[in-house]
Amino acid sequence: MNIATKIPSEGAQKPAEAQSVSPTPQRTEAMKGRVDAIEEGRLYGWAFDPSYPTERLIIRVLLDDKPIAEAPADKDRPDLKRNGIGDGMHAFEVMLPQFAAARAGELVVVAANAAGIEQKLRVPKPDEQAAEALIAAPMTRILDKLDMLMAAQRQLQVNQRSLQRAAPTIDSTGNASPTDLLDIAGSVDTLRTDLHQRMTELDVHIMRMDGVVAGLEQRMEDVRKRSSGDIKVLFVLAAVLTGFVAGALLTLAIMP
Repeated sequence: MNIATKIPSEGAQKPAEAQSVSPTPQRTEAMKGRVDAIEEGRLYGWAFDPSYPTERLIIRVLLDDKPIAEAPADKDRPDLKRNGIGDGMHAFEVMLPQFAAARAGELVVVAANAAGIEQKLRVPKPDEQAAEALIAAPMTRILDKLDMLMAAQRQLQVNQRSLQRAAPTIDSTGNASPTDLLDIAGSVDTLRTDLHQRMTELDVHIMRMDGVVAGLEQRMEDVRKRSSGDIKVLFVLAAVLTGFVAGALLTLAIMP
């Protein structure tokens, strides 16, 4: 009898033990990121884990396989959010020891998550850093112009919706009171004036963008002439720029 009563209790414990083991979450994507620049004793870049988008990764810098610096990737960068990198707060800035500046080309940079998984980040070559430094400022200006174009488009859409909500209901005979008609006329005139002002502003922004693009092309040509022949990064950046300009033209095309 004693044996018979013990067997069921042991069997009942086994499923409970099996249920207590939770499966380990499966990773769907590898960590992303890169080092953007090493200058004035600081290392700049970004790192992001798509599998855990709210987590802030830890950046470790190694020299001769030994850690020499560490910092979290938790700084805000609007361009990251604009390009779909989480909430944009995945940039890092690591202060380097003085002795590391002379050996910047030997540094190894890795990003690590809370589970201890590490991903090595690419460090650009000096020629690439120089090219990106020349192009960064005009690229930022172009992005700012695109943001202004998008903001103008959204404002026009808001104004149109406001006009539709404010429009009075006309009866089945197609008539409306003189007061209602005056309100409609006033709203239409306001929208027409705002539309004209916005379009004028867009024309100015596009002309300025043309000047920025021309200056960027000149910068790229200067870098190409000084380059040792490895200008692959310039073609990549040129392709990105073309996409941004195409986006601006598309924005204008769909303006109401």
